[in-house]
Amino acid sequence: MKFWNRLVVGLMTLALGLSLGLGDAMAASSQSKKKDSKKKEAKKKETRRSAPSGPKTYLSGTNVNGRSGLIYADTAQVAGLGQVEGSAHFTLQTFTGGNFINIPFGGHFGIARNFEISASGTPVITTIDGFGSGSAFLLTFGGKYKFDLKTDAPVDLALGADVTIPVDGGSAIVTPRGVVSYTLASGVLLNGMLGVNISGGSTVSASAGAGVPFSPNFTGLIEIGANPSVLAGGIRIGQDAFKFQALLGVPLNGASGVILGGGIILASK
Repeated sequence: MKFWNRLVVGLMTLALGLSLGLGDAMAASSQSKKKDSKKKEAKKKETRRSAPSGPKTYLSGTNVNGRSGLIYADTAQVAGLGQVEGSAHFTLQTFTGGNFINIPFGGHFGIARNFEISASGTPVITTIDGFGSGSAFLLTFGGKYKFDLKTDAPVDLALGADVTIPVDGGSAIVTPRGVVSYTLASGVLLNGMLGVNISGGSTVSASAGAGVPFSPNFTGLIEIGANPSVLAGGIRIGQDAFKFQALLGVPLNGASGVILGGGIILASK
């Protein structure tokens, strides 16, 4: 009899222990599931917060002279070592009684780390109603160096210079310049350039502009400058190897009319 009593007490104790253990396991499992659910929800919220909601990345390219730039001005970007990028454009500037037609083409090449050289040519055709037309050709050679700044800020600084030679005669123009480019968190590139055109006398060359990315392959461009004195806007569409851009501008030097143009940009990978 004592044996059976001991057996019953043992079985009841075992059952009670199993019940308590199972309850603890279920409670722990429930708490674990709640924690996992909270973690997943937190991750979802974090993902929603960190997901980009606006423009992506500024689409780099060349200005009308084949150098890294916006429309007319340089940016502080340079070609990578051994990389080459070139462009060809057509622009038409109307004025009272005539037109200026420019067909600039050129490119830049990364000859060393953070340093590029560039060259361009620009046929210029002037037509005047009742007086026919005339032409000129400009050659430009230059270089640009981008500094490695010891800062975490998304800013680039470059110094460069070029010389423009009128093939048909006239004085050469030497232009040293400095360029600062700053990239906002939204991907917008802000750009400022300041230089001096030296040829006998000297004139200041300056510009401020921005590149506004609407998608990875589509960027809007806006620029205001002096020498050339113009307010211009445009678009740049494409990918790394091939891009197209178009521009529309208004002269700020007192000349009437508008400036229309477009071009293609080709780059090595």
